[in-house]
Amino acid sequence: MENKRGTNAVVNLSKLLWLDDDVIDRQALPECFGDRYLCGHNSLFARIRSLFFSSGYRYSCESTQSWYDYSAMSFLMLQDIFDSRVVPFTNTTATVRRVVARNPLLEMSANLFLTICKHNPTLHESAHCIAHCTLAPSFNVLGPSSRKSSYVLLSVLTEAYANTVERMAAALATTEPLRIFYMMNSFVECYEGTHEALREAVHLFGWIQTFNVGMLVFFFLNTHAEEIDGDIANTIIRIAFDRRPRADAELAFLKILVRQGFGLNRQFRTGTTPLYFRYLECEREFEELCRQPFDDSFLASSGVLDGISKLANLTCTQVLSEALLVSSASAPALGDPEWTPMTP
Repeated sequence: MENKRGTNAVVNLSKLLWLDDDVIDRQALPECFGDRYLCGHNSLFARIRSLFFSSGYRYSCESTQSWYDYSAMSFLMLQDIFDSRVVPFTNTTATVRRVVARNPLLEMSANLFLTICKHNPTLHESAHCIAHCTLAPSFNVLGPSSRKSSYVLLSVLTEAYANTVERMAAALATTEPLRIFYMMNSFVECYEGTHEALREAVHLFGWIQTFNVGMLVFFFLNTHAEEIDGDIANTIIRIAFDRRPRADAELAFLKILVRQGFGLNRQFRTGTTPLYFRYLECEREFEELCRQPFDDSFLASSGVLDGISKLANLTCTQVLSEALLVSSASAPALGDPEWTPMTP
């Protein structure tokens, strides 16, 4: 069977637990399996955690009604997260620790482990909170009941931000432990070919420019059922690079990046997103947004471009290009004779 997750590893749970326990980070969640390792080895993941806390939010794995609601129907609980300023998550570390205590030698394929173990998409939810806190004052939005059109626009922008953060952080998952822990704590699978292209884009154009491209792509995909064609790709590149001309080779690479580097499940775009706005009684406003032209005039006048600029600069200022190398520099190598966390 084709391995869609980009890892052929066999995982030893004791060794994975050792890797996570070995990282001490005051911003990490010890109860969330893999979170400490990600905070210590993925610079964008760590940056989002810092921004999350500075935005006045917190995490909780306590068995409250909010935790039960999120566990049962997480997609519809985003506004509840904004209202309570709490992101629920499941204590997966305790479960892994009990499994390891019973059988310290237990091994399984990475795909099977990722299938049977509960995921905690804390990165995605954290990004939503950061974007909402940062942009809500500009859009004069308090909640879905007031200024519905502005609320919908802000919501789509925060979703585009969360999508971009997840995709860019996945590109920093350059070792087997990072890929496994990352897929446990996000909605994104690790496709190495796609992430190589993203790393190359950061190398060529920098974090902020690449982030701008991602947000424009995801804003379009979250408001349109159709795929990105050549004209839309040209529009995204022109806006992201402030209309500066690009060399032919760079332009060709960017078109590939736009159409393949930042993808979004079609069923999610056409089914789940409209359901969310229907739930909040904003479906008509979402449909109106989807009918707007995707061009310079609308994106500028609506505040979308300003919002993208604020979020890109806020997020990428302390995430340097060197992070592409540093993120995995201190991680154990797969062939390290002293420690081999994964066996191919």
